[in-house]
Amino acid sequence: MSHALFIGLFVYLSFIFDDKIDSTASLTVFTSLCICEYYCFLGTMCSLQVSSDINRKFKELELLLVSQVKNLSQELNGYSEEMIVRHIMKIGKLYRMISSIVESQNDIFGGVIMLMIWHSLVQILRCVNFLLLNWEQTQCLNVYVCLLTAFSMVETVLIILCCDKTSSSGAKIEKTCYKLQDRFGLDSRPRKEFLLLANVIRSHKPVFTAANYFVINRGTILEIIHIVSTYVIVIIKCNETFE
Repeated sequence: MSHALFIGLFVYLSFIFDDKIDSTASLTVFTSLCICEYYCFLGTMCSLQVSSDINRKFKELELLLVSQVKNLSQELNGYSEEMIVRHIMKIGKLYRMISSIVESQNDIFGGVIMLMIWHSLVQILRCVNFLLLNWEQTQCLNVYVCLLTAFSMVETVLIILCCDKTSSSGAKIEKTCYKLQDRFGLDSRPRKEFLLLANVIRSHKPVFTAANYFVINRGTILEIIHIVSTYVIVIIKCNETFE
């Protein structure tokens, strides 16, 4: 039902702007573009939901590690050290399970995220070119194209920030391990287990990739700005040449 309503809304907008669209952008193409934007939105929501769930699991795992070790280290019975070691090993197992979910996320949504990032880049450049060619002609359509571009960029930035935050939450557990191991003696088993767990986390850091082509983090936003700036200059120069 929601699919039909959303598509119907864009079809209605297509009729509104139909008299302002030239022959190169027919009603069919315009409506198809709106439908593509809608499914990009669905892909964004799915990616954000999965990334947010993984981020929450990493935070819960860190809290579980700290709280349980704190409680067990306060016990005076002879089994407290052994219980701490078992708890650390359990945390390591859970961490590896969550990390495998990140890898599955990359396999399932990595290609989708890559296409969405490239779609945002193309949409920005197309918007700039459209505004340069039609700035004084169709103001209503200009506003619509700008809103569509802004919507696409917000989707991309949200995905990038969410992936970066999830990766940081996973890597934060390594720092927690180094802090907790200071509570135990140099030759104690819990200290050694904490160091082993930290090494495992360091070698299996949760990293989100775009189909293994590049890593998704905050630096991706700067790369997008760099690419857009370069090609905007090219578009401006080309338009000046053709004029």
